[in-house]
Amino acid sequence: MNSRRLLASFLIVVAGSGLIGSTATAATKTTKATKTTLAPVTTKAPTATTKAPTVTTKAKTATTKAASGSVTATAGTFCKGAAAGTKAKNAAGVTLTCKADAKGKYRWTK
Repeated sequence: MNSRRLLASFLIVVAGSGLIGSTATAATKTTKATKTTLAPVTTKAPTATTKAPTVTTKAKTATTKAASGSVTATAGTFCKGAAAGTKAKNAAGVTLTCKADAKGKYRWTK
């Protein structure tokens, strides 16, 4: 602010001495600088609203039951691993159980 006053008074002296072709009243005219205030920038990051879909897969229950008479099992033949531990009767009426043998393969045993 002091530098503006000093400049204005210098221009008055120079204009008064006739070095510049303007009058003293024109030299004393100053314009006020306007002060601009900017509001602080407040950008908010968007929040993620995506919801993960819920998985509703239902495990299948084992419904394979070896009913007596419906399964034709003979001792020593292969059976499915899903049938492990189930019992069935052969044609002669003997109860057979599906078990793993020494090699890990499932067979009907007496």
